[in-house]
Amino acid sequence: MEPEPVEKTLHAAMQLILDFLQENQNSTLRIVDFLPPQQLAEQFDLTIQQQGLANHQALIPLLHAYLQHSVKTGHPQFCNQLFAGFNFPAFLGEVFTALTNTSMYTYEVAPLATLMERFLIEKMGKLAGFTNHDGIFSSGGSNSNLIAMLCARQQRFPHIKQLGNSNAPPLVCLVSDQAHYSFQRGAMVLGMGLDNLVKVASDPQGRMQPAALEAAILHAKAAGKQPFMVAATAGTTVLGAFDPLPQLHAIARQHGLWFHVDGAFGASVLLSQRWRHHLDGCHLADSLTWDAHKMMNIPLISSVILVREPGLLREACGSEGGHYLFHEHDYDVDQFELGRKSLACGRRVDAMKLWLAWRYYGDLGYAARIDHLFELTAYAKDCILAHPKLTLMVEPQSVTLCFRYQPDKTVDLDAFTVRLRDRLVRSGDSLVNYSLLQQGVAIRMVFVNGDMQTSDFDHFLERLLIHAQALEAEL
Repeated sequence: MEPEPVEKTLHAAMQLILDFLQENQNSTLRIVDFLPPQQLAEQFDLTIQQQGLANHQALIPLLHAYLQHSVKTGHPQFCNQLFAGFNFPAFLGEVFTALTNTSMYTYEVAPLATLMERFLIEKMGKLAGFTNHDGIFSSGGSNSNLIAMLCARQQRFPHIKQLGNSNAPPLVCLVSDQAHYSFQRGAMVLGMGLDNLVKVASDPQGRMQPAALEAAILHAKAAGKQPFMVAATAGTTVLGAFDPLPQLHAIARQHGLWFHVDGAFGASVLLSQRWRHHLDGCHLADSLTWDAHKMMNIPLISSVILVREPGLLREACGSEGGHYLFHEHDYDVDQFELGRKSLACGRRVDAMKLWLAWRYYGDLGYAARIDHLFELTAYAKDCILAHPKLTLMVEPQSVTLCFRYQPDKTVDLDAFTVRLRDRLVRSGDSLVNYSLLQQGVAIRMVFVNGDMQTSDFDHFLERLLIHAQALEAEL
């Protein structure tokens, strides 16, 4: 049977893509046609029959329906997560990555992709101030933080890898009370126990307090436990806060602890000469997490873990086995067989899309995009401060903004804020989030779409006030 020609279907699919991209750029169009789960399930036939489709063309209506019911994360009104925007060069890289469909375990099956990943690890490490370092792309910032925890344990207690946790005192990892929840997952996976992930108090701006860290380390030691790692944050999830890295590093070093910086959100600020001071001291870190799918707008996932000590990644993550994959060659297998230092066997090519986008924008282009995000946040802050019924909850430190609407009537402000946010989302006008701060619930808006303009924020604010006033009228 002759293979079915694909040209006609590819042309039809390309038109769907072009239409979707055009909709993405229009701030006045709905960001999503929101439907509750049961209603959406009734509209889209998810069943898979014994007999397949008649031809490739039958795929087009399914693809169209998928786009119709998907959130337009490249839309200027999508400010909900720490990722947003559409990066065309990276999109092409993603397409060609899927087209070539290979895995990153050996140079043999991913030759140019291996060179790209090595180049990016070298470049990103140098931007962080590392020299002679190591690193690898992972399945996300959570996995990168887990690998950092493994490396920290391996350096301090290498015997645990073979003998298990029963041959060591209770291990303690110290993080900010604003740290990402992935450290809890890491503590679970490492068998440390959640009670041994110590959350250190932060200041009102969300930055870990050095004095509180010192006290927490001493308290853990007094309890007969063994601190082994301090994980600072460069760009917290809610407030976008940057911990005071030099002070925290000094305390970690004084106690002989591994010092990790979770820069999943904020490490991309290193690209900007104007704002990179937020990461002063990151060159002192033993490891650094950096998610390019956040401020660099690379399609999910594009995450890197950088490690200062060469060889430690393989010691921490490698194991025996894989004789059917890993062989001796006339090149340095420790350098070019990346699967030897990866927790995963099959590992997607995530370097191509980042390399292609970086090659397109260049260092200066990306610096300009990062600068633009900070400028956009400053503009939005001024708009919030200028409006009599909007309250800025916390002074923004980077590219997240937390605020809320103040009704004239006496109401439960937390409940009102949640209802206002849900009303915005279900209308399809905008997608932002909310979070619980010390002062109460706030609308949290994240500015990571490098193509978003001040006019887009103006449109957001106009729609938010319309919904807020309508909700207030219903009280």
